[in-house]
Amino acid sequence: MRKFLMLALAPLFVLAFVAPVLAAGAAGPDVQSKFIQLVEDYKARYAAESNPLKKTSLSKERLRKLMDVTPGGMVSGWTGVISGMDTTGAGKAYVSIAVPRSPVTFQTWNNDISDAGNNTLIPSSSPLYQALADMAKGMAVVFSGKLVKEASMTESGGMEEPEFIIRFTSIKPASAR
Repeated sequence: MRKFLMLALAPLFVLAFVAPVLAAGAAGPDVQSKFIQLVEDYKARYAAESNPLKKTSLSKERLRKLMDVTPGGMVSGWTGVISGMDTTGAGKAYVSIAVPRSPVTFQTWNNDISDAGNNTLIPSSSPLYQALADMAKGMAVVFSGKLVKEASMTESGGMEEPEFIIRFTSIKPASAR
């Protein structure tokens, strides 16, 4: 009976403990390089295209490819530099992280209205807020989280200098890796 129970519970163990570890590894720094390369490739293709309908198709195609690279939008162990951080009127933190030598920024929303339903703003009671309080603009960091959307005001902005909204789960100084 005990052996049967162990065999029956083995798939649950794999789902609960092994799969998240594998998924986190799959979303690591190598994936960040692929992600950035896709953004840069599509930026060049977009700039070279003169037909606005084809430009929109390229934008949609890029989104599909980026989603393929980051299943579920999860990123883990990605690197960047804090390019800005502040608080809202309600005291929640917002932060942006730029990827050096790339047009890409990963950021939270910067106000409660835009953030409605996305929950990217960082509550002052959270450990992440406390960690950010010890960091500064220009600091190299390693971050993890879940991508929410690309939030540029225009399609061309999203293709040329994309601003990816992310729900950060971790931001640490790069030296603390």
